[in-house]
Amino acid sequence: MKLYSLLILLLFSIACKKSSTADNNLFSRWKVEGFLQNGSSISQNATSNIFLELKNNKTFILEREVNTCKGTFSIYKNEIIFNSSVICTEACCDSAFSNTLLGLLDSVKAYHFTGDQLNFSGPDNLIIRLNPPN
Repeated sequence: MKLYSLLILLLFSIACKKSSTADNNLFSRWKVEGFLQNGSSISQNATSNIFLELKNNKTFILEREVNTCKGTFSIYKNEIIFNSSVICTEACCDSAFSNTLLGLLDSVKAYHFTGDQLNFSGPDNLIIRLNPPN
């Protein structure tokens, strides 16, 4: 009977584990490498350093060339949704690439890892590629 109770306790402790290894890797600072959008076969690569930091409290910071944007996201398993209420500083001069990237975050529906690379995906074959910063 004691063995049976221990087995049930062990199963509950494994099943109730708060976050997975993938979630722990997700919450980090990422360098945006590029994206593929609208089913196009042409990939757009970042021409400057743009970083996306995903925090444990489900907030994010997007560091663009000049401006910084902040917002929230939610995750469930391998699904990720960036909430549309993003607040950005209003200085000039961010690239067309980073402006498009900011707009694409609303379309992201899922994430997965390929080695160390984090990939966001969405409708119309949207893919956003991120790597750990050097």
